[in-house]
Formats: sequence, C-alpha cells, structure tokens
Amino acid sequence: MEPLRNLFLRYGTDKEMNGYTPYYERLFESARHKKVRLAEIGIGTLIPNAPSSMVGYGEANYRTGASLMAWRDFFDHPESEVHGFDIASDTQITGEDRVTTHLLNSTDRAAVDQFLAAHPEQFDIIVDDGCHRDTSQLETVRNLWRALKPGGYYVIEDIYPGSRLVTDFRGFFDCVVENSPWLLSTKQNLLFIFKQ
Repeated sequence: MEPLRNLFLRYGTDKEMNGYTPYYERLFESARHKKVRLAEIGIGTLIPNAPSSMVGYGEANYRTGASLMAWRDFFDHPESEVHGFDIASDTQITGEDRVTTHLLNSTDRAAVDQFLAAHPEQFDIIVDDGCHRDTSQLETVRNLWRALKPGGYYVIEDIYPGSRLVTDFRGFFDCVVENSPWLLSTKQNLLFIFKQ
C-alpha cells in the first residue's frame, strides 16, 4: 500500500511539489479501499504554449495524465473509476485500467449538459486542476456541482493571489454551493468544498 506522496512522485505530477498531498491524504485515506468515482478537470497537456501546459512543470518524469494514474493506484478498489477531462487532444489516454479520459470543456454549459445526460452517474470527488482562472473555476463548479454526490468533495487547486475565490468566496460561490462547508488554504492555494 504505497503512500500517496510516493504515487504523485512516481508519476511526476506537481501535486506533491505544490504541497497538496497532506490535505488529500487526510481527507481521502478512509476511502482508499472503497469504490470511488473521481473526476479531474485538466489532464495536463504537453503542447507548448497551450493553456495550462505542463511543459516546465511537474517532476522530471512527468507525462500526460500523471495525476490520473496516481489517483487510480491510490483508490485501489477494483471498481473505482478515474475520469479525466481536458480540451487538448494530446491528453486522451487509452489502455489504462480504470482510467477514462474525455475531450470536454468544463466551462461550456451545453457540452457539460450533453456529457452528463449520457453519463448520469455522479462522482464522489471532483478535482478542478484546469486553467486556474477564477472565472473558469466558477463556471466549472456551476456546471459540475450537480454531478457531485451528496457527501462528496469538490476540490479546486491552484487558486492564485487576488482570485475572487479568496477575496469574496461567499459572494462568488454562494449561488452554487449554497451553505456547504468549505476549507480554503491560502498557503497552499487549495479549496475543498463538502457537499451536504
């Protein structure tokens, strides 16, 4: 049973270097061997100059979909699923057990509606590691909040200084998440929202 830190480092994702691992370990360790359905927005394109390109980020061994593989190995129940969403064509992965990728713009309401109509099963965890702009993060949570199961976690990574998520969380998000409890770490630029 490999620690999450080791999995993040093995696959080369930047989650360990960003300081996210202790938060994820504390919140998700109890679900590690349970059936979990996880979605991550942003698979990690390697197209130079593409929005949110991972070129120059991550560990030296980084490859597209690194965090998807780490999540898959961490949530080791044979029926757990990891889904990745991205707009870049080079992010689509095939042949990986329990990992499915989708070309989808999470800020496009019509595209998300169409996807959810075809895939109605909700997620236990949604991680937004997409383009990291507050307006896109808001549109993504607006579009995907209904796809999160009650009792599930919605995580937003890479919240930058000056983001409205920090300066006006309630005014920015209340219309979507209502009174759901949340934890914001400005030190780690990380937001967790628990869906009641």
